[in-house]
Amino acid sequence: MAAEPQGSPGADRVKDRNLSPFTVPAGLLFASGTVSSGWIRVGGILFALIGCQYLGTAAGDREGLGALGFYRATVWSRVALAAAFGLLVALGQSPPGLLVLGAVNLVGAGSMHLALRRSSGAAGGVGGGAGPLKPAAQT
Repeated sequence: MAAEPQGSPGADRVKDRNLSPFTVPAGLLFASGTVSSGWIRVGGILFALIGCQYLGTAAGDREGLGALGFYRATVWSRVALAAAFGLLVALGQSPPGLLVLGAVNLVGAGSMHLALRRSSGAAGGVGGGAGPLKPAAQT
């Protein structure tokens, strides 16, 4: 197949395929001047808390808790997320709508916490006895 002349529609399609985040500066993808520092902080909070979830999961694995370590880490990280979002709104760095996301995460964290407490007393549940989420004790 012969190459098409530079001004042809086929050549334009080939050029469009090369537009990726790695080849185009971020300023061409969005107007970086319109992104407020509050939204940058939101991203930083999210990434930091995801890192905390990884650390909580690793700590739980070290203790032999399996997935329970991850579930516990999500509870506390979601509470921290709600608090951080509330702080950003209180300081005027983010819009009040962020409180809705914080509240939803707080409700989700409470729900997960209650589910973990309920299942910890049940035989074979997440926190009690052997089961798919907690390995049997080694003798």
